[in-house]
Amino acid sequence: MQQTCWKGVIAFKDEFIGLMKGMNSYKQGGQDLEHYLSMWSGMPIVLNRSGMEYAGFVESPFVAMLGAIQPGILSGLTDGGKVANGFLFRLLFGFAEDIKIPLPSKEIPDEAHYQNYRQAIHRLYNLPTSPDRQPTILRMDQDAFKAYAAHKTHVEQEIINATDDEDTQSLYGKMVDYVLRIAAILELLEFVGNGDDGFFKNLSHADIAKHRISLASINRAIEVMDYFTRNSLKILLRTESPIAALPKRQQALYEKFPLSITSGAAKEIGEKLGMSESTVKRLLYNSKLFKAQSDGSYRKLFN
Repeated sequence: MQQTCWKGVIAFKDEFIGLMKGMNSYKQGGQDLEHYLSMWSGMPIVLNRSGMEYAGFVESPFVAMLGAIQPGILSGLTDGGKVANGFLFRLLFGFAEDIKIPLPSKEIPDEAHYQNYRQAIHRLYNLPTSPDRQPTILRMDQDAFKAYAAHKTHVEQEIINATDDEDTQSLYGKMVDYVLRIAAILELLEFVGNGDDGFFKNLSHADIAKHRISLASINRAIEVMDYFTRNSLKILLRTESPIAALPKRQQALYEKFPLSITSGAAKEIGEKLGMSESTVKRLLYNSKLFKAQSDGSYRKLFN
């Protein structure tokens, strides 16, 4: 008996960090995390657990994860060896700095933007598939291939080979691969954004298979991945250093403190930087950053 769900399924988790921490939690030596690592590469998955009437087999798996996480608990993403096995570098981080709540605006969003987005999703969803339901391979045109090859060579020779840090090597290796995936998405978005409904109604799978990823899509994908790479480096630094995990203003305050400081002196420095007494105290009481001493002062653990 074979059951398929060609268009996919959605599993909703209220907290993204809960999904991460739940991997391999149901049994000793579980393989959930290993399956996710394999799925990123598109490797087939076989499930043949006791109690299953039929073995499960997914020939071409694809999983997309989307979630939000508070900066203060980013370190939870490194639990269970998720850095060492490269899982962390399979995630793409959008990381905003110094977000301020804007003043109320009387402007009303243009409804056309919503309609254009809805149309793009509808057209993507209904693109013709191969008769045997195998994945469709999008190839690059000659200029796009040359640009990607040059980018890949630069990253491998000038960045990966130039460092002995294994985390950096793993990160940039994944980001190079992601360029192709992002380029394919951008190309398809460009494709469905042009043409009328009549064009897409008569579109065949052969038409899709003949389409080529353009140089413009590759260049845009490289720009997109530069952004995600910078964020991943920032996340990696935050998971390694408690200081890097602090907001920028608190980082500046910590750097202003001498090796040993009293709460009164810390308050004075904080006032000069425009920070409240409560913020200064929270920083001083952080046992990951300071050690309370017998004379009532606080000693920095990082200098």
